[in-house]
Amino acid sequence: MKRLTILSAIVPVITAVTLTLTGCRSEGGPWEENVLTYDIVRLASQDNTSGTTFTLTLPDADQLITYRVDHPTIDPNKVNIGERLMLAYRLSGNRAPYTSGAIIPVGYSTIINADLLETENMEEEYPDFDRDPIYLLSMWRSETCINLHFRAAYSEKPRTFALVMEAGEADAEMPSLTVAHTLAEGENPDNFMRESYASFDIAEVWERATCRGVTVTINNSNLPQRTFTFMKP
Repeated sequence: MKRLTILSAIVPVITAVTLTLTGCRSEGGPWEENVLTYDIVRLASQDNTSGTTFTLTLPDADQLITYRVDHPTIDPNKVNIGERLMLAYRLSGNRAPYTSGAIIPVGYSTIINADLLETENMEEEYPDFDRDPIYLLSMWRSETCINLHFRAAYSEKPRTFALVMEAGEADAEMPSLTVAHTLAEGENPDNFMRESYASFDIAEVWERATCRGVTVTINNSNLPQRTFTFMKP
């Protein structure tokens, strides 16, 4: 089984919140174009003819939201089709937030992208898989992805960082997934943490007819809660 490693120079990212720069939203009405929004979105397609298409769902929802830009906006050397990124944008036109349509992209940042990994034996393949904690700020599902906003210890050496499932879980009604995070041997920095985002695609299990939802377990140093449950709507 291939081990996923990332360098400690984890991609620095902007905070995923909605910021009102000027103006306001009237009660029951659409947002104005001067509201800047940040979201993790999927780069669904991009070409010179059709422009760029992004997709997302609201947390734990299934209704697909599709955003379009009439020209290419993402560097293909930085983000591949199907990968997720942090997008800063404004709505184009006088419409409600999180409705499909045209947007005005302002900027973007790459984030950590990975697929769900499967192992025959977690402890053999990923020894000390949760030895090093992660300071979890939030975890949510969008489309078929589990997204994490977190802080992790800085280190210049590669580390193990993956979302892993034991093979026997694949056909379960509630597959159990685990975030593996292990720093290089001897590394235990405690004076600096870097804030990052990660997006793990779990389509392999989420789209199975037998799957009702998943649980994700993480060594969480922020709160006592270690296991999070995501049910299909």
